[in-house]
Amino acid sequence: MVLPIALAIFMALLIAVNGIPQGLDFAGGSWIEITLREEIKPQTLKSIESELTGMGAENLEIYLGAQLGSDNHKITISTTTVLDEEDTRILLEKNLGELRSIDVARIKLETEPKPDIQEKISSRIAGSDISFIDNESVLVVKALDIDAEELKRALEFYLDEGASVELKSKNYRMESIGKTLGDKFWEQGLYAVLFAYILIIAVVFFVFRDFIPSVAIIAAASFDAVFALGGMSALNLLLEPAALVSLLMLIGYSVDSDILLTTRVLKTSKGTVN
Repeated sequence: MVLPIALAIFMALLIAVNGIPQGLDFAGGSWIEITLREEIKPQTLKSIESELTGMGAENLEIYLGAQLGSDNHKITISTTTVLDEEDTRILLEKNLGELRSIDVARIKLETEPKPDIQEKISSRIAGSDISFIDNESVLVVKALDIDAEELKRALEFYLDEGASVELKSKNYRMESIGKTLGDKFWEQGLYAVLFAYILIIAVVFFVFRDFIPSVAIIAAASFDAVFALGGMSALNLLLEPAALVSLLMLIGYSVDSDILLTTRVLKTSKGTVN
């Protein structure tokens, strides 16, 4: 009996001293996803990590994976620091080459298109920005998503000549969560945990209607939560929304098993729960 209480006190002190490191959704920060055809070398990742750390990125994590359904390689970067988008993009392009947050199609033409062509093509490609580069005789179409087949049909319909199309899909995505929004998520998460805990306490007291076993069950569940949070604090594991949900599941499972065990003990000793 003494050992669990001593461990719970130790974990509580650990949480009080070190705190619980919060993940991107709660602390705010930046998340980046990059997709490349070329294989990414380990030294390139080390260089990116070193330079981002130099920019002040905290709790930096870089994962290398593969894009499902293709041979493309994917880099995922997350940090609890809100990075400057322009500086970050320049840094990454220096190590990885051209990065695009939108689809870009370059259409090589033999002659300058008619004045209304750009407007007509734009009506077929939603949200597109179309421009013509005179010295290269190239029509440039930019949009968040370009359907290659739809673009091909539009060009065949509106142009009187054959056109060579080079379509480059977007390969870069960056999102940032500000501290204010992160604090709001954290506040809502705490409210959810508090509400769940109140319901658990109400259910336990309703089932047993006896102070001692009810308090024992709630204390046991609380110890489990403190152990889990203390472990996260000791190992510097970031608290994310998924971890918060897992914590609630842990408390629920602990309460459920404790109720079953306590019910069995009370039935054995008294013949009935009440």
